[in-house]
Amino acid sequence: MDNASEDNSVEVATQLAREYPCVEVLARKANIGLLGSLNEGNDWAQSDYLISLSADDLLPPGALARAVAVMEKHEDVVAAFGKCLFFQDGDAPPDATGSEKPLSWQVMAGRKFIEELLTTQMVTLSPVVRTRIQKQAGHYRPGTFSPDFEMWLRWACLGRIAVSRAPQAIQRLHQSNISNLLWSNPRHRFEQAVTTLDIFFAHEGATLANWQRLQRKGLRIIGKTAYWSAVSHLLRGQRGTAIELFKFAFSHCPTAAVLPPIDVLVKYSDAKDRITRALSAPFNARR
Repeated sequence: MDNASEDNSVEVATQLAREYPCVEVLARKANIGLLGSLNEGNDWAQSDYLISLSADDLLPPGALARAVAVMEKHEDVVAAFGKCLFFQDGDAPPDATGSEKPLSWQVMAGRKFIEELLTTQMVTLSPVVRTRIQKQAGHYRPGTFSPDFEMWLRWACLGRIAVSRAPQAIQRLHQSNISNLLWSNPRHRFEQAVTTLDIFFAHEGATLANWQRLQRKGLRIIGKTAYWSAVSHLLRGQRGTAIELFKFAFSHCPTAAVLPPIDVLVKYSDAKDRITRALSAPFNARR
């Protein structure tokens, strides 16, 4: 699908369609926005499986075959997720050697996956979903910078999820990434995360058992994550941003004002270094 690109994207896509009979091109004359394009593409899809692959995304060798294989094996698995690798614009993509090998998949109940997603705020790209599940879940909803995250939560209400810790997607990072607009304002990023939860629990999330408790848990995790973002900005001398983030963090996780939320920090791979820097923050601030 081409959303009225102003470069030669349509020309490139059309050439691919000539070379590969399995490729079809839908070129729009007007830009209907990201969500409009995604929704139209989901309505258009007729295959058994669906993946939304954006212009900045790449797939390691064998990614599609591995995802389909685990979903063919488990008929109640509605989507397959993997780890995402990143590289900067101008650099070579990360080496995906060996990624063509079979992966180890963990199949989670939908509720378990939702709890995991709310707890870890995992980052991934281009999961594979059954097309019938995407159509059942419906269109992406406006109002949030994380429509994909909210959609993943909806999928998990419809069946089990397969998750691999191995790479299943690669993204090129550059200044024009939509996500850059979000990361440039850290408080706004966390506010958008809250909005995403509000949208989900106002619809499909409200059908889950004890959904209010689950929503409160998700909000606390966002608050705890904002706390450590505040610490990070304080260590970099960005006092004003840090104060705003601390206010946000305490409003969603009041206990963080008394006890630093170490439980969130230890989930990072560089947890030891982060904890050391966090503990030294008050001393550095006094200096």
